[in-house]
Amino acid sequence: MTKMDIQSRLRLVSSLVFFLAFHVTAAAAPDKFWVYFIDKAGGMSIDVSPRSQERRQIRGTRAVTAYWDTKPNPEYIEALEGLGLTIHRQSRWLNAVSVSGERTTVESVAGLRFVAKIAPVAAFGKSRFEPDKTIPPAGSFEERSLLDYGLSGNQIRLCQIEKLHDIGLTGESLLVGIMDTGFDLHHPAFAHLISGNRIIATYDFINNDGNVEDTANGQQSHGTAVLSAIGGYAAGSLIGAAYGASYILAKTEIVNLEIVAEEDNWIAAAEWMDSIGVDIISSSLGYIDWYQQGQLDGNTCAITVAAQAAAQLGIIVVNAAGNERTTAWGTLIPPADGPEVIAVGAVFPNGAIAPFSSPGPTADGRIKPDVMAQGISVWCADYRSDDYMSFNGTSMATPLIAGGLALIMQAHPDWNHGKIFDRLKSTASNSISPDNDYGWGIARFYDMHSLSPPSENLFQIWPNPSIENVIFGFAAPPNSEAELAIFSAAGDQVAKFRGTVQTDTVYWRWHIGDNNPKIASGIYLAYLKTAIGRQVKKFAVVRH
Repeated sequence: MTKMDIQSRLRLVSSLVFFLAFHVTAAAAPDKFWVYFIDKAGGMSIDVSPRSQERRQIRGTRAVTAYWDTKPNPEYIEALEGLGLTIHRQSRWLNAVSVSGERTTVESVAGLRFVAKIAPVAAFGKSRFEPDKTIPPAGSFEERSLLDYGLSGNQIRLCQIEKLHDIGLTGESLLVGIMDTGFDLHHPAFAHLISGNRIIATYDFINNDGNVEDTANGQQSHGTAVLSAIGGYAAGSLIGAAYGASYILAKTEIVNLEIVAEEDNWIAAAEWMDSIGVDIISSSLGYIDWYQQGQLDGNTCAITVAAQAAAQLGIIVVNAAGNERTTAWGTLIPPADGPEVIAVGAVFPNGAIAPFSSPGPTADGRIKPDVMAQGISVWCADYRSDDYMSFNGTSMATPLIAGGLALIMQAHPDWNHGKIFDRLKSTASNSISPDNDYGWGIARFYDMHSLSPPSENLFQIWPNPSIENVIFGFAAPPNSEAELAIFSAAGDQVAKFRGTVQTDTVYWRWHIGDNNPKIASGIYLAYLKTAIGRQVKKFAVVRH
């Protein structure tokens, strides 16, 4: 059989699959379709930021070639437009475009020589979160922390995030992308992001403009809640998991239940975020219309293929497992089935599983979800006022996991994707016996951080360069003496710490300028002396 015969048969199979999908019922037929091309000959390459290139080198698991940054062939797209089809999105990762048009025209496309296959653009037209009328418990934990979390304390402490805050980790230097319904950026919980110019980019993939807060109604509710859970800061009311990070915001979903949300916007947003250099994507979305559960194998659903591409290019993709446990669907929502996508389930404030949290496994038998966080009575910003309220859903647990990972990545910028994923699961509460309800359990971010071996180094310094605070982390025998001295490049001692180590892992924090307001930008030396040994390390200070 010749190669041409094989291609012809594949196109025939594609046509049959397409025909069956199109003719489900006249009322339920999809509005848009993916048209996949056979090659990228003639496609133009896009520019990706230096930040994106650096991230790919550090955390990527896929060999980066020009293919992943090359758009589909424009001649193929022009040919589809010449047939009267409307092009909605182009995907360089899928080598496909989403189209709509007359039924007979769309049917005829499957037989074109440059078309590999056609598939429906998946959709999801119902809400995946619910406001919670109850007030969350104010004090499930006895520990006290340095910050006043208000009623957001339980959701932060359940995953040990407050312990990382206490040692100075806030997500500073990390860039987090959020895909959602829209955002009220005038809420007081976001004042620090606005004043600090830490909303780096915004785009509305519904209206194709840069305004993600143009509709002041229920459209803003979910996105505002999610952004506040991860990035909000209002002492005494709410503190987000990674309140020191910077953010890219994409409006990809329409709340109106008569209009379905579609996966091509998610994929376009992910590719846009990649080009800017995002480190983490927090997504509470998923699309199941036109898919079957047997396709949840990690490499079939278009949105999962795109999420996997993002992960392999070094982006930490965190996605809600879904709220489908009691629905007819009953299991995960794509792209949570991706092997390298971190699927997040939901628990009550006391750690018991939420009744709606989607279970696994994937179609190929892998355990999902991966980890859990509080997803009931999560305290968030309320778009309707300057106040706060609680929400339910795996979509509310997701930003807490994404925020905790931002703190880990700030402390360990050299950890690649595999190491982050492995440490996240191995330190979670159910790691000894993972299952398809809890996955590996409730994330324990302090354990994930502090149980990391010091490798050949006696101590670590972060962030580096430092702006306001420097954290020195080291291991030493309990009840032993330790000493840390900081010197300028000229050899002048500018700070000194000395004390008895109480535990085997120690964090000393230097607030730059304390006792010496003349600390300037430059290179400094940290000299650590413990019972284990001595070591000198360089770090940089950047003063505003």
